[in-house]
Amino acid sequence: MVDVFIVGSKGIPAQYGGYETFVDKLTENRCNMDIKYHVACKVRRDDHSVKRFSYNHADCFNVTVPKIGAAEAIYYDLAAINESIAYLDCIIKVTTQKM
Repeated sequence: MVDVFIVGSKGIPAQYGGYETFVDKLTENRCNMDIKYHVACKVRRDDHSVKRFSYNHADCFNVTVPKIGAAEAIYYDLAAINESIAYLDCIIKVTTQKM
């Protein structure tokens, strides 16, 4: 299994355009079942939706972003990358414990 993390889009299902639609279609039309997509989804602090959910067989995780103007994009990207790394750390720990 190959884990592919997608950050930088506002998330799926696509609600905006270009990149979000690309990510939506990429996960929808997955040809190789050995690929597991993980998609970061941007949410506001006042959004109380679930932390993780599945869409098009992709593992989607919400990244909460404060209202800080133009810096929101940078904050979101860094937070999404940090969550991706933390998730990978958990996978590595579980895998090494099984050995």
